[in-house]
Amino acid sequence: MRQLRQIRRSLRLHTVTGRAAARVAPPVVSAVLVALLGACAAAPAPRTIELAPQPQPVVEGYVARARLDPGVAGARVMFPLEQLTGATTSRIARRVLVGGFVTSAPGDDRRVAARHVGAQADVRLTERPILGTIEPLASLGVGSFRARQAPAGEYPLATVCLRPADAGAPAARCLPVLARERARTSTDVALSPAVGVRLGILPGLALRADARDVVVYRGAPRHNPELAVGLSFSR
Repeated sequence: MRQLRQIRRSLRLHTVTGRAAARVAPPVVSAVLVALLGACAAAPAPRTIELAPQPQPVVEGYVARARLDPGVAGARVMFPLEQLTGATTSRIARRVLVGGFVTSAPGDDRRVAARHVGAQADVRLTERPILGTIEPLASLGVGSFRARQAPAGEYPLATVCLRPADAGAPAARCLPVLARERARTSTDVALSPAVGVRLGILPGLALRADARDVVVYRGAPRHNPELAVGLSFSR
């Protein structure tokens, strides 16, 4: 009997405790949810990392005719300055392209007679293309000009005299031994200012023409005017 009474008391106690917990639980849960929502609202927004766009190159190939080199072929790769530096608010950066170039001129023996390599900067002279397609340009290149000078000819190296085998033969004959002069190469600093125009043909394709003066500093400045025309490809 005592055990039954104890069991009944314990059941009553658990029932009362469960009812009290049920009355207290909703306010506690509500307070916890409100606290969690407030913490989420107060937490700083996650930072987004913006990746800089990849520089889009402008690739150009051209042929030229210079005063000293009748046949010249070259190529250049240019990048918009605003994409390289991120200066999107600068008007000058939006109009400047920088890159490098290489130009070669073959000789009569099909070997490279001259090679011009360096860095170049182009500036669009107008904010927007004229009539939507015409872009006047000013350009300046700085680099090295390597030229191979053809040999001047042959020069006597020695003299060989042949004695006659027969005593009745005329006196000994002496023949000069000729040697061919070697080709000489020189590498000098060169500046190449130019003016040009780019004419849009299709999206990403344009025709470019330049009038350039390649000034080679070999003791004194030597001018080599050059007219070039080629195609410009961009993405």
